[in-house]
Amino acid sequence: MNITQRTPSTTWEPAALPDRPHCSVWVWYKPGGAPNDVMIHVPDEAFQAAGGPITVRQLIAALGVEASATQNWSFAGMTYDAQGGSNPLLDQPLPPSGAWGDPRILIRVGTSPAGTAAAVPMMPPLAQAPYPMAGPAGVAPAGAAAPMPAMPTATGGVASPEFNQLCEEFEADWLALIQIERQLESARKQLGSIQGQLQSLNRDLNADEALHADNQDKRDWTDARRWLRDSMAHVSRYIRDHDIGVVSAAGQRNRFENVYKQYVEPRVPFDGLAAIHREFVQHRKTALTLLSQMQTTHSNASREGIGRARQVLARIGAKVRKARSKR
Repeated sequence: MNITQRTPSTTWEPAALPDRPHCSVWVWYKPGGAPNDVMIHVPDEAFQAAGGPITVRQLIAALGVEASATQNWSFAGMTYDAQGGSNPLLDQPLPPSGAWGDPRILIRVGTSPAGTAAAVPMMPPLAQAPYPMAGPAGVAPAGAAAPMPAMPTATGGVASPEFNQLCEEFEADWLALIQIERQLESARKQLGSIQGQLQSLNRDLNADEALHADNQDKRDWTDARRWLRDSMAHVSRYIRDHDIGVVSAAGQRNRFENVYKQYVEPRVPFDGLAAIHREFVQHRKTALTLLSQMQTTHSNASREGIGRARQVLARIGAKVRKARSKR
């Protein structure tokens, strides 16, 4: 859509999220006569109907505009450069409007200089349009996601001693996480290796083994295979937790990395660092717990799975060799 060719809005207009047509937000084109601006109002009912997080990139898509064509956006009193659609904050889940006060976002498209959106034109009154969603206020439908943490809001100015201290603590925790992740990667390789061993051992007795094994041997082998299957289930679980769990890139890990690289490392002040740091501390503890679980699982699988199976097979193999020597 070419925003500059649109007639300025005279009232709020609905716009549906492309991937969730049942979820609508309200838009106002060219507020205050600005030819490249669009005001978006995201009511709390939209978060309830979405059944998942809403991001600024999705709001831009609802306008029929490519994120790469967006200059910047303003929200919670701050302006952010879209960086040609590459700014990771475009994909940061927005919290319900009550978390930042004013639920309106100004998106500037096209050639307006970056950073000029601080002079926000007067916002049209919300009273000119009713909310589009029905249902009791504050009650989320089944499957709706819990409120997500607020997007970091840069504060500008000189960093306070308290902020610098918090950054040092965050940085120490980040470096500790990097060490944990290296250990997790090593543990992941060990689990992958032992997984193959467990799978190769979990087999039926061959013809000679079945012929010369007595009933006790067969009962012991059935029991050993049960341990092998149990070990494989635990190994598979923690491999999956490592690869796509909460401490992986599929979870919250990349979000914390973005905060660290954009704000903590360069010491750029922003509101909410203390809250994000508390989340990050829990994330690091979760990673440490996963490492302990992976190491314990490897030890148990080696002892109870592989060790037990090899012991039974060695006993049966000795009987097979003894029978062959008598021929």
